Amino acid sequence: MTERTIIVDAVIKMAMLLVTAVLVPALKEWIDRNRDNREIQLVLQMADIAVKSVENDLKTEPGQKKKAEALARLACQIQGWAIKGFTTDELNHYIETAVKEMWDQELPEALPIVIDALDPSM
Repeated sequence: MTERTIIVDAVIKMAMLLVTAVLVPALKEWIDRNRDNREIQLVLQMADIAVKSVENDLKTEPGQKKKAEALARLACQIQGWAIKGFTTDELNHYIETAVKEMWDQELPEALPIVIDALDPSM
């Protein structure tokens, strides 16, 4: 073998080592993180749907009963989609987040009326 082929062979081996030692694990981590992020986004959307449907179906019920029903519906949806790895505490947090978002969306619509009623210039 000539010096040139030895150098080219060494460069190729170093490139392969770099790819297998650095790039492949980094790519695998990115894929796993991206998949997890999509699953979280899907569960958040499911939590939003569960909260809104419970609010619609059980309008007159107390808050704890609504929360329990929303949690049950979310767990059923997740099971139906075969999504795994979420704890009850995480699902509970997602339900609470969806409720807060729902209240935050309703609150700005009600505030201008209250502010206008308190405005002395009217």
